Amino acid sequence: MKLMEKIFDGKVYPAEQVVPESPEYWKACKKTRKIMIQLEKKLEKEDYNMIEKMLDIDSIAQDCMNKAMFECGFSMGLLLMHEATTSRYIPRSYLADCFAGDETLLRPENTGPAKEEQNQ
Repeated sequence: MKLMEKIFDGKVYPAEQVVPESPEYWKACKKTRKIMIQLEKKLEKEDYNMIEKMLDIDSIAQDCMNKAMFECGFSMGLLLMHEATTSRYIPRSYLADCFAGDETLLRPENTGPAKEEQNQ
C-alpha cells in the first residue's frame, strides 16, 4: 500500500509508531520514573494525584507543540522540494532520471527556467 493511501485510510500514526533511539530520551524517561516513584512515597495521595494531573496536561501541551512543529517542518520540506525541482540550474535530463514515468513533472511549466528563457 502506498503512503498516500495509508494516510487517507488513517493507518499512519507517527506519534504512536516512532520510538526515539536517543540515549538522552531514555535517560530522561528513567529519571522521570524514578522521581515519580520518590514523590509517590513522600507525598500525600492528593498531592501526588495533582502532580500526575499536571503532567497529563503538560503532555497535551507538548502534543500540540509537536504537531505545530511537524506541520511547519513538513511544509518547509515541501517548499524545499518545490524550490529544488524548479531551479533553473538543474538540467532537465537529471530531472527526467529522477522522475521517470511521471511526465507531468517534466512539463516546462513545472520545471526549469521560465517559459521565456526556454524559448530562446
